[in-house]
Amino acid sequence: MENADSRFEEVQQTVDEVKVIMQSNLSRVEERSGKLEELDTRADLLRTQSKKFSKTAVKVKQRKWWQNLRMKVLLVAIVLVLVLAVIIIIAVVSSGGTNTQEPIQHMAMTTPSGTLSVGEGGKE
Repeated sequence: MENADSRFEEVQQTVDEVKVIMQSNLSRVEERSGKLEELDTRADLLRTQSKKFSKTAVKVKQRKWWQNLRMKVLLVAIVLVLVLAVIIIIAVVSSGGTNTQEPIQHMAMTTPSGTLSVGEGGKE
């Protein structure tokens, strides 16, 4: 009987050890389940934040594109105004010195005797 009792105690001790191991495993599974739920919550939050970030990035990209376009249009307008100003200045300078100082030709003139003569710009 002693052999059966010792065998029973040995089996009981093994069962107790297995029971402790199983309880430890169940405790770990519960911890992991909680951590997985927390990780899932974090993943959902990150997913939501990434969608918001993506939408904001698209808006910022569009806004920067429009600002860039406006700047290019402004630069082109400034260049055109400067080119036009240079052309006008060149035209005024080149035409201004030749015709304004010349006498008028074929002008009717009155002589001191009262007769009308047609001459060349004041030359008699």
